[in-house]
Amino acid sequence: MKKNNYKKWELLLISSIIMVAMSVTIFATQVILYYSKEAQANTNWCWVASARNAVKYSHNPIKTQPEGVIYIKGSCVNEAGSLLETKNVADYFSQGEIYYANTARGTTTGVKSFTFLTDKIDNDRVTVLSAGYYEGGERKGGHSVSMHGYYSYGSYASMIWYFDPWVDAANNYTPTEHECSYNSFLSGTYNGRIYDGTVYATN
Repeated sequence: MKKNNYKKWELLLISSIIMVAMSVTIFATQVILYYSKEAQANTNWCWVASARNAVKYSHNPIKTQPEGVIYIKGSCVNEAGSLLETKNVADYFSQGEIYYANTARGTTTGVKSFTFLTDKIDNDRVTVLSAGYYEGGERKGGHSVSMHGYYSYGSYASMIWYFDPWVDAANNYTPTEHECSYNSFLSGTYNGRIYDGTVYATN
């Protein structure tokens, strides 16, 4: 009888180890879309650079950032772009290969869930994320980046990976890849900017 009981316990222990290993495999997820991204070509062109970087993973754009600005603004001006303009220039860069949509801007209306954003990555689509500087609830400017990956395992749950195209030679700042939690990007605790807008592929 003792021998049989030991065998039962051994089987239970083996089953438990297998189940733990399976759960670790299920909940440990990482998807990063690796490719060559580009810096913004002018100080206020984070929107056009991020749109081009979003398209660039799956479709090599022929049109340049200056051409995109001329298409949207009518001339090669160093101006910021709205979410609609970012969406329209992404459509322009993709030349009918990918179609984009944009949210309204706002800390409630502009935000997409972590699941929504990761689903885009799982389908090989890079998303443009806009975030604003707020004072007393009023937006005082903002910045656009492109999200091209995520991971989630252990204590590192709901982490996003994004590319910032900003260049500032005077302060030795070069375009950089960042990783942070979705919640810290959402709240602005990571970089001082609160997530408030999204431009995403619809196909």
